[in-house]
Amino acid sequence: MQEKRTLRTEDFMTIGIYTSMYFAILFVVSLLGYVPVFIVLLPILVGIVGGIPFILFLAKVKRTGMITISGVICGLLMTLMGGSSFYPLLSGLICGIIADFIYIRFKSSQLSMVLSYAVFSLWTIGMYLPIYIHRNTYFSNITAQYGTDYANTLSSYIPNWTLTPFILLTFFTSLIGGMIGTKLLVKHFKKAGLV
Repeated sequence: MQEKRTLRTEDFMTIGIYTSMYFAILFVVSLLGYVPVFIVLLPILVGIVGGIPFILFLAKVKRTGMITISGVICGLLMTLMGGSSFYPLLSGLICGIIADFIYIRFKSSQLSMVLSYAVFSLWTIGMYLPIYIHRNTYFSNITAQYGTDYANTLSSYIPNWTLTPFILLTFFTSLIGGMIGTKLLVKHFKKAGLV
């Protein structure tokens, strides 16, 4: 029983491969955020397009902790890329633990895959938290980097009340992305022998 719970070399390889795929897709989509209006659309886009690589990853998950490590890696990468904010790392850890629990607890169910992915996706909210928690400092930095016009436009698209809609949008679009991923998993990837 202990052997089943211990992560092995192949588990870490699986985490590395699929987390790299997921994060690369997330990074490409997040580049759209340089246009202020796309900041509002990022939860929708990330939730949908991240579903396929993450569901493929879940099909390979065999032990508790794999999803948590993936969340920590994503959060750490975004923290290092985004500057001094530790919020993505913290949200990656928390969402990874919860997603891990959901998936392992209800394993081999398509519903558990979709729910696990939707919860995992909430780690991306950590990227938005500085906007709400340290608003003045955040927009001072944005003004210094991109100019007053960009900062004012971005601020108008993300007023203080938008945190809850961002969380809900991320969760519900991730449910859709997870459902798309599970359908492709059953229809194409299993038939092709990829999982």
